[in-house]
Amino acid sequence: MSITSVLIIDDSPTDLMILSALLDLCDRYEVMQAPDGSAALKILANREADVCLVDFDMPGMTGLEFTIEARSLRPGQCCILVTGASPADLAAAAEEAGVHTIISKASLSPHLLDGTIQAAIGARVQ
Repeated sequence: MSITSVLIIDDSPTDLMILSALLDLCDRYEVMQAPDGSAALKILANREADVCLVDFDMPGMTGLEFTIEARSLRPGQCCILVTGASPADLAAAAEEAGVHTIISKASLSPHLLDGTIQAAIGARVQ
């Protein structure tokens, strides 16, 4: 089983910790963290991430804005939006920005994250 690199972008230190801990339980992810979109773009400029888990509501740069910038920097970059807002309310804008899928923070679990990341990687390979 290969290791998948995941860049988590969230302005909440607690949410960064929770997402990292959930991915650690899956035992197949190399996790990187960034507190905002600008810091994440600096990481992506120097290092590839298989998947970005990006918070929607961040100061300075929303998750949708980050996705557009990340895909400009690295075409094909897979971004999964993680949000406390209603995913249905963001669906059209997320699709336009190039977001692979949206996950609600209220339903986070290791199983959900792992399945979503693996589906995103599988879709990218096809």
